[in-house]
Amino acid sequence: MPEQPPAGFRRHRFLDASIDLPEHLTEAQLDGRACIRCGHEAEPGEAMRPVEAWSEQSAQLFECDDVEACANRQEERVDARLR
Repeated sequence: MPEQPPAGFRRHRFLDASIDLPEHLTEAQLDGRACIRCGHEAEPGEAMRPVEAWSEQSAQLFECDDVEACANRQEERVDARLR
């Protein structure tokens, strides 16, 4: 029986490799249109940088180039969940 991913994660397979990503990632995050950390969908011309991760939907995932803005969006998302 194949090893199961840790709780809260989903296993993605691509070619002969697999990676475990958090279950809460959205379709936009998994297909490379949004930051995998904060969920921000990049506007045309907005810089995003690749991360060493991929999903079944995309061979390349991204994070915000603006680390400070990304951290602020992550914090706002957590605060909204706590309300």
